[in-house]
Parts: sequence; C-alpha cells; structure tokens
Amino acid sequence: MRPDAKYAAELAADRLAADGAVVTARSPVGDAGVNIEVLVPSSVWKAVGRALDGEPWRYRIGGTGLWRRVPAVGYLWADGSQLLLQRRICPGLLPPWWFAPLEKRLWADAPRRAPADILLTAAVQALRPGAADRDARTRFVAGCSDAAVVRQARAAAAGCRLTGTLDRALAAAGDGRWSGVASRDGRASVARVLSAMSRRIRPTRIRAAVQADLRIGLAPVTVRIAGVETYSPPGSFVPTPDAETLVDTVIAELDGHKHTVAIDCGTGNGAIALGIARHRPRAEVVGVDPDRRAVRAARRAARRAELGNARFLPGSLLDPLPAWTRGRVDVLVANLPFYPPARRAAIGAVAEATIVGEDDDGLGLHRALLAAAGSYLSVEAVIVLQMFSEQWASFARELPRYGLQPAATISSGPFSICRAVRVPQPAGGTS
Repeated sequence: MRPDAKYAAELAADRLAADGAVVTARSPVGDAGVNIEVLVPSSVWKAVGRALDGEPWRYRIGGTGLWRRVPAVGYLWADGSQLLLQRRICPGLLPPWWFAPLEKRLWADAPRRAPADILLTAAVQALRPGAADRDARTRFVAGCSDAAVVRQARAAAAGCRLTGTLDRALAAAGDGRWSGVASRDGRASVARVLSAMSRRIRPTRIRAAVQADLRIGLAPVTVRIAGVETYSPPGSFVPTPDAETLVDTVIAELDGHKHTVAIDCGTGNGAIALGIARHRPRAEVVGVDPDRRAVRAARRAARRAELGNARFLPGSLLDPLPAWTRGRVDVLVANLPFYPPARRAAIGAVAEATIVGEDDDGLGLHRALLAAAGSYLSVEAVIVLQMFSEQWASFARELPRYGLQPAATISSGPFSICRAVRVPQPAGGTS
C-alpha cells in the first residue's frame, strides 16, 4: 500500500465535511479501513468529484457514462476504506422530494450530526427499494439500542413525513425481516410498485443504474493500477490489487532487455498490459481478451495515457496474435479465470465468466494456454500466472508436458503469483 493511501479516505471525508458536506455514516472495515458515507450538496457535486480525482483511491464505482446521472459514486482505497458520495440520501427509484425535509434537517445539523437524524437516515437507506443498504441496516439496529435517540427520531420522522418509514424499519429491526414489511403507508405501496417495475428493466446494467446499485460487476469501475487509469464496463472483469504484483513481476523479468515482447492474455480492461507498457517503454506489449467491450476500453486507456507501445486484440487466448510474435515472446502473463466452479457462491455480483475457470479445478484455460504457447515463446521466456496457492501445488506438476518447469512464486494471501520457465535444452538440441 502506498504510504499516502493510509487514512486517505478519512482525510478526504473530513475535508468535505469542513466544506459543508454531511458525514452520515462512519464505521470500521477490516483491520485498518473505514466505511464513510457523505451527503454532498448538488451545487458542488462536480467540484467535489474533480477534487477527489487527486486522491489516492484505487477504484471509483460509477461516475462515468450513463452513471453520471446517478446521484451516488463510490471510492475504494488500497487499505479497504470506502467513501460513498451521495447528493441525495436515497438515490435510486423513489421521488427525491419525499426526503427533502430530512435533508434540510441534515444540512442544518451538519456540524453536530444529530443522532436522531442519522438514525432516520439509516432507516431510509435500509429500506431503499431495489438496492437496499445492508450497512445501513446494521447501523440502524445499533442505533435503536438508545431509547432516547429512537424517541427523538420519531419526532423528527413526524416532521419529515417519514413516520411510516421509521415504523417499518423498527419492525424489521425487531424480527430481522427487511423485505416484505407489512404496512398501510401509501408511500410503502408506491415503493413496492416501483421496486417491482424496476426488476423488469433490461439489460441488467440499465437496471443497476436506475436503482443506483453500486456493486462491482453491475456498475462501471475506474481502476488505477501501476500508475495507469483504466475503465471496466459493467459485467467486465475488474482487476484486483494483485495486478500490481503481476506488473512488478513482469517488469522485473524484462530488466536488462532492450527490445522485448510481452503478451497479456486475458487482459480485460488492459490494466496489466498498460502498467507494463508504462514502466517498460521499449517493450512491445500486446493484450488479448474475448470481451470486446473491455478491449475497446483498454484501447481508449492506452490513447489517454499515450502508450503507443501497447496494443489490444479481441479473441480467445493466443489466437489473435500476429505472426511476427512467434518465437519472440519473452514474457507471457495471464490472469485467466481460475476459480473452481464449486467456489462460485462467493462471487457476488461479479460476472461468473470473468473469474470461474474451466475443468473441475478451474484451470482448464491455463492448460489450453500452455498447450498453444510453445511456438510463441522465446528461448528464455517466462510465463507468469495467478491462481490459488493450492492450485499451483498440483498444476506445477503438469508443467513438464508443456516443456516448462516451475520457478519462484510470490504469495499474496490465498493466491500465488506463479512463474514457469522453459526446460533447458541439451547442448545441440532445439528450443
């Protein structure tokens, strides 16, 4: 993690609060991170976005294309911290004027953040149709432990015409049933109708925008890897922080070479290929991916970064590579889908095809890649892969059938950055 990234989300939120924004939630995430939600006035929304461009975040969720119209943008930092900016306390389906009185109270109380107003805000967000905020549910349940705050929240709800919302949230907090809460409140009926209508919207990425559902896999994501900013369209693979390690491994392999060729197979939005191209400007870097939308995004990122030594081709594995690359590839890096199908339950909103591999162990694509790679590799070529550490333990034993042998690996949590090199040929043999 970069030293200036630690606590950066908290510092950014504090600066926004000093300029008049309202911090509506702040809670710890993991060992060192923090989850912060901030309500920003519409009048300074664009200016705040430009200011945050200078912050050291790793991912920005939303805020591009169609999603510029969505009144919420998420930022994620390398330490796990999350900053959610909203220009409405309930972005998405419901009419904004329903919550205007509560927002006025929040602006009026901005310096001290009255607990009753924060509890009522959590109730609104916890019951938001289409993309309810589960963190808000946790905050609301915790806030209900203070009877005095609940009484004050009831008074605030009456003044904001949100009594029905608060009553539904209190009922859900009592029995844990956050969906299908019975109520005769007219607004609840409207919310249920709007929610049912939104579920019929196609395609999925349009529905997610209408619901302001900022989950990775549904919303577009801007990613910063190895000093280059790239973009993942909804449904395309989003590089993990391990991509930095893959880039570092490849550029180390290219040290000392004047003219080299590096192939990034399964390049996605081009993050790894562009990172290599930026740090090794004399290298010729080619990224390949079957996702044409991701390839177009990678090409745009290359133009923005003025990296003319990187090119991107649509297609499967090594099929699109031009003839001149045969026998000249010094480094082949591949971050292919490797999750075994049995692990698909842990994927969440991320598109299965981008991380679930083939064969029972998830490594079918890796076998197909190595089977096709031989004629492209130079004599001293290195292959760099990512997979679960336990997968590499067994996969390394298969390498000799492809004329390869395992080399040093780098561990990163449950994953390994794995290296393979060509088996040395006997004197007088052929490569």
